[in-house]
Amino acid sequence: MTNNKRILFLISLGSILEYYDYAIFIYLAPVIGHELIPVQNPVVNLILSYAIFAIGAFFRPFGGLVFSHFGDTRGRSTVFIYTILFMAIPTLAIAFIPGINQIGILACILLIFFRILQGVAIGGEIPGSIVFGYETAHPRYKALSSAIVVMGTNVGFFIASIVCVFLANLHFSFGTWRLAFILGGLFGIGSYFLRKKLTETAAFLQYKESLKHEEVPLGILFKKHKRSIWQLIAIGGFLSSTLAVFTFYMPVYLSTFYYFPIARVMEFNSFTIVIFIIGSLLAGLFDQYFGKTFFLIFIPIFAFCILGYFILINSLV
Repeated sequence: MTNNKRILFLISLGSILEYYDYAIFIYLAPVIGHELIPVQNPVVNLILSYAIFAIGAFFRPFGGLVFSHFGDTRGRSTVFIYTILFMAIPTLAIAFIPGINQIGILACILLIFFRILQGVAIGGEIPGSIVFGYETAHPRYKALSSAIVVMGTNVGFFIASIVCVFLANLHFSFGTWRLAFILGGLFGIGSYFLRKKLTETAAFLQYKESLKHEEVPLGILFKKHKRSIWQLIAIGGFLSSTLAVFTFYMPVYLSTFYYFPIARVMEFNSFTIVIFIIGSLLAGLFDQYFGKTFFLIFIPIFAFCILGYFILINSLV
């Protein structure tokens, strides 16, 4: 394996783990809430489970700001190496939180605490991975390198979906949901040891020299790039309202309120995620032929067409 391919492989490990952790919490929210949240009503319990998930997501921008600042001042590799460890440890810790029957409300408090740690770490992992991959890639393959990191997130979705199919067939008995978190934690710790020998990017070494004569990187961001920040927030919001809702929340919604077999729903969900994986790779491969303007226009139009088709089919059933 060449050095660039090795770096890209190590980058993808982080994005896989991040969205694996992201997905398993949502998919397993009903059983996690049953064991760790002291509320008996299943609907309220599920809402509280998602609220705890949202708390972790709320801290992601904070983690992104903190880790990106250190990445711009201390080095890409330092942040890149340790963010995956900061994700893995809380994931593993969630697997070993005693149930409410053993420690009461403290189980819920520990779950919230570890979700916050996950959120902070996740906020630094993906931006750091994309920057690291972009700066180490050949100029011709920078878009492809970034797309492969995004593809890694979809691979994480896929693995989480497959793991949940397996656990659903076991009927989530005897705390088997904890196996999903143990797997994620061990995977992250193993990835940390694989990343330990990564060296700094040449782009950062050049930037470091100019940094001596510039302002704090975080200050530069808000002073000179406000428009880009709002653009990214808009794109991220659109992504969350399309991909996340239908890929993450829909399987749990259908199984909880309409009693669809969860294993069957997750199997179907796994097939749809394969389409995301292929789409991410194709976007990186053909970026040089179409450019970002094409994708920014085509993807929303295509998404709304699919949504319209979904509504039409639903009305005919």
